[in-house]
Amino acid sequence: MKILAIPFIVALSLAGCSTIPETSSDLGRGLAQSKNRNINPHPNYLLCRGDDTTELEAVLKSALNAKGILLYFHGGLSGDSYMREDLGPDIMASLFTEKNLNGLHPVFINYEVSPFQSENLLNILKNSAFAKLKSIVKQRLNEESNKNQSNVTKFSENRSAEQSAALSILIYQGLDKGIEFSNSVRSEEDYEVFLTKVLTDEETLKEVAENIIQDSALRASTNQFEILASQQNTEDLQPLLNKGSLTLSGAKAIARTLARFALTLNHEIVPTITEEVLRELSLLGVIGVEDALQTHWRTVKRHSEECWGPKTNGNALINALLEKKKKDSHFTISVMSHSAGSLVIGKLLESISQFDRVNREHAIDNAVLVVPAISAEWFQQTFMRHESIIKKLRVYPLTDEYEKNDFLIPYLYPASLLYGVSGIGEPKGFGDKPLMIQRHLGMKRYPYRTWLYRKVFEDIRDIWAYVESNPEIFKYYPFDESQNEGATHRLTKLPWCSKTLAKQTMSVLTGLSENQIEVVDRKTKCD
Repeated sequence: MKILAIPFIVALSLAGCSTIPETSSDLGRGLAQSKNRNINPHPNYLLCRGDDTTELEAVLKSALNAKGILLYFHGGLSGDSYMREDLGPDIMASLFTEKNLNGLHPVFINYEVSPFQSENLLNILKNSAFAKLKSIVKQRLNEESNKNQSNVTKFSENRSAEQSAALSILIYQGLDKGIEFSNSVRSEEDYEVFLTKVLTDEETLKEVAENIIQDSALRASTNQFEILASQQNTEDLQPLLNKGSLTLSGAKAIARTLARFALTLNHEIVPTITEEVLRELSLLGVIGVEDALQTHWRTVKRHSEECWGPKTNGNALINALLEKKKKDSHFTISVMSHSAGSLVIGKLLESISQFDRVNREHAIDNAVLVVPAISAEWFQQTFMRHESIIKKLRVYPLTDEYEKNDFLIPYLYPASLLYGVSGIGEPKGFGDKPLMIQRHLGMKRYPYRTWLYRKVFEDIRDIWAYVESNPEIFKYYPFDESQNEGATHRLTKLPWCSKTLAKQTMSVLTGLSENQIEVVDRKTKCD
């Protein structure tokens, strides 16, 4: 029996990191559900997957008589009713005012994605055994750093003290069967090969895990893992308890944690331990992390594709807008997304790329991506591949300092949503899937620049080159410490909480100066 549907884990699936095939029956079933919904037509809202012509007509009637259109794509946790009844009206009153729009007609494009609901994961994160496990691992890293300073120093190239201590533990505690590093200091490349095998080769991982159990402090942490797992599903896990398999599973989670630290693929101490423990619990079937992730991601990806599929409102909308633009060269099309909404814009670019060259060149005048929750791989496949479609593109990730300090669940997961996505939301990411965040956009070069990382994991050098050659595109928020209001993933979608960012994005979309744009406060609190 699996415990499914965890809000934190489901949130991690929103980055658009994998390519997961879906069947035509999946597409048809999802589209049919959208078509059968009863909706009151509104000129500012459109279910892109539906085929309700009255809703489309209401949108086009206003849009085609305006100077242009502004399409807003919500994040992956914002459902249709939330957009129509809460966030949409607040954005209209705060930022999308007549004065600020400069003649553009705003339309919220809804693709019907909302999270599962459950408290199961929160209970795991609050579990006392989990707290003890984290404490033991943290203390072991600190002890190694202080006790074996000479050993740790040997590994300090490209590594912090904690990362060097992790490598020291893996090497000098006899945890590297088959690779006798203890006798002499080997090359950095040797270390990287070994650590990569811990993350990618099951036999190496098992060998290291078996030796971790021999370390008294780390053995204590695996005992806590056994307690944590058994409390979730005692009946189904009894056979594993009797065989001692849960202890080995806990050791694997610790081994991957240490290997990620040593390779500098970690996301600070607590988030990394959390990611690897949850990964192992998922592999055991204690919690349905991967099931929830894959199911929700298939939904996000399928709905993004269905937005622009044949006979949908989204397809009819973009055709009508491009036809208007062909007849009226002054008519503009601007798009804006928050978080996973950037995935839907990427799918829009793929759709427009099928048009003839004349119609697709600069089909979109302005595009703004706020804290895009997409992988670097997906950005290359869409925004970079079809860059001629967009005349002006601006991307606003958080600075890495604010990304790390944007706690998704304070004390329990002290890192941002996108760090969580990178850490566990992508099963092929080995704990640090490159996303469109500052950490992966060139700020941090090691280990991503190494030949081994590029061969085994992913080559992101093209992204770095793109960022370096287009510095005007990427603007990290906050722009400076004196203007850091609303510098979190959640608050960047609320204009009244991040006014500096809202004014700049609106300036890009409308052509007004930032001084001309006024952001009106709303009742929703900025905390």
